[in-house]
Amino acid sequence: MKMRHLMESRSTRGTTGTARGATLVELLIVIAILSLLLQLALPAVENAREAARRTACQNNLRQIGLAALGHEAAQETLPAAGWGWGWMGDPDRGVGKNQPGSWCYQLLPYLEGQPLHDLGRGLPPRDKAKALALLAATPQEMFYCPSRRLARPLPNVKGGVSGTQGSESFWYNANRSDKLAKSDYVGNIGDRWVYWGIGPTPAEAAMGQNFLRLHDVGGTPVDAGDVSGVLIQRRPLKLRQIEDGLSRTYFVGEKPIFKPDYKTGVPMNDDQSVWQGDDMDLMASTQFPPRCDPPEFSWNMGMPFGSAHPDGFNMAFCDGSVQFVSYEIAPATHNESGNRFDGIR
Repeated sequence: MKMRHLMESRSTRGTTGTARGATLVELLIVIAILSLLLQLALPAVENAREAARRTACQNNLRQIGLAALGHEAAQETLPAAGWGWGWMGDPDRGVGKNQPGSWCYQLLPYLEGQPLHDLGRGLPPRDKAKALALLAATPQEMFYCPSRRLARPLPNVKGGVSGTQGSESFWYNANRSDKLAKSDYVGNIGDRWVYWGIGPTPAEAAMGQNFLRLHDVGGTPVDAGDVSGVLIQRRPLKLRQIEDGLSRTYFVGEKPIFKPDYKTGVPMNDDQSVWQGDDMDLMASTQFPPRCDPPEFSWNMGMPFGSAHPDGFNMAFCDGSVQFVSYEIAPATHNESGNRFDGIR
C-alpha cells in the first residue's frame, strides 16, 4: 500500500509539474499574441485620435467663418487685412481700413475675445505700447490646430522695425515681447500671391501714405483692384463682392509649417504674432499647390495652404461652411477657389 501510494504521489507531482510547464508556455504565447494585437491596434488608435483632432480643427475654422459673417453683419464688411507686420492691432483705431491689426485681431470681438481685443484701450502711448506687447504674446486656442501644437506662445526670434519709441520698440506702436502668439490659419489672398511687407511709418499712416504698395512673389507691383482674394490691405470687402459665390470661395484655411519648427518660431510663415498686421504668417495663395507639413524648408514651396493632417487640409468658405480638402484636389479647382471674381460658376 505504501509503495502504491508513493507511486501515485510521484505520478501526481509529475503531472502537476508537466501542467505548470505547459501553463508557462501558454502564458508566453498569450503575451506574444497580445503584443502583436497591440502593434496592430496602435495605428488604429492613432488614426482615431487624428480624426478627433481634425474635427476639432474643423470646429475652429467653423467658428472663425461664423465670426467673419458676424463681423460683416455688424460692420457691413468682412475684416480687412492689416497694415503690415510693423503694426500691432490697436483697440482705438476702429475697424476696416483704419485698423492696423490682422484679420484675426479684427475677429476677436466675434469669438468671445473682446477683453483681449480691448487690451490697452484708451491708454497713453507709452502704456499702450506695453499693453500691446502683452497682446502680442497672448495665444487663443481657436487659432491653433490640435494636430500640430498646443496654444502656447513661442520665442520671438526676429528683429523689429526701426524704433519710434527707443530700444523697447519692436512694432511701430508696441514694445517688444519675448514671446509671440501664433496662428495655424491663414487668409485667402487670392490665386496670385501678394505681399505688402512692413507697412507705412506712423507719419506716413497719419497722412494716408505708403499703403497698398503691393507686389507679387517676383517683386512685380500689383494693383489692389487686381487682388483676387478676400482679405486685402485697406480694402474691406462686402459679401456681395464675392462674385463667384460664398460657397465656392475660400475665406481662410490651414497653412503648412516645417515639422522641425513647430515650436521654434523661425519659419518665414510662422515668425510673427497672430495679432499684428497681416504678414506671410497670416496669408496664403492658391497660386501654389497645397501640401502637408514638409520635413524641411524649401523656397519652392511658396506660400500655400496646407496642414499637419496626412490626407488634406480644412478650409472655411465665405458662407461659413468648412470642408476637408484633399491634397490631390484638381489644381484648377483649387486655384479658382481662391479667386472671388474669375467668373467660374
